[in-house]
Amino acid sequence: MQPGAGEDVNTLPFSGQKSGITFLDSQHGWVGGNIPMDGYVYLYASSDGGHVWNKQDVSLPADYESAMTEVRSAQFFNGMDGILPVRLLAGNSAVDFYVTHDGGVTWTSTTPLISNGQYSIPSFMDVFVWDGGPSLQVSHDGGLTWNPVATNVDVTDILMKMEFVDAQTGWMLTGDSANHHSLYKTVDGGATWSVLIP
Repeated sequence: MQPGAGEDVNTLPFSGQKSGITFLDSQHGWVGGNIPMDGYVYLYASSDGGHVWNKQDVSLPADYESAMTEVRSAQFFNGMDGILPVRLLAGNSAVDFYVTHDGGVTWTSTTPLISNGQYSIPSFMDVFVWDGGPSLQVSHDGGLTWNPVATNVDVTDILMKMEFVDAQTGWMLTGDSANHHSLYKTVDGGATWSVLIP
């Protein structure tokens, strides 16, 4: 049975866990989430300020057609260009940063990156993904190609959050099992991190 079967049409289904909401303007919004169903992309769109919602068709990339997915909050950088992070939960779990150039009418897969790590999207072109190991994965073309950036730290603690504000400047917050947290900053795109709070 499909999610939403037996429920009111043109509304968000009761089933599934909602994990992200984004509005581009006063009328156009998206809700992402997940449901334990292979090959189902949980993305609903509204064009009337949130009164009516319809499932949006999104194709899964090759080798992940049967993956369970988790759709996160879309990020828009102008009225047309946006990125939609989708976690692909399969044997080799990955994250795919879908792109739109038409204001969210369509979403296109880029290049899935095998990772369960944290990510940050400071601009339409710049995407950072890190599992906490010795290298950070960086894309400067909106997720089409990925390059490792060797870092001066190998995070052995839990990488809790990473946030970049541009292609060079970012912060990461780590924690350990004793609930101790450290804050780091980079100003060179993730190669060098300095400790702000040890």
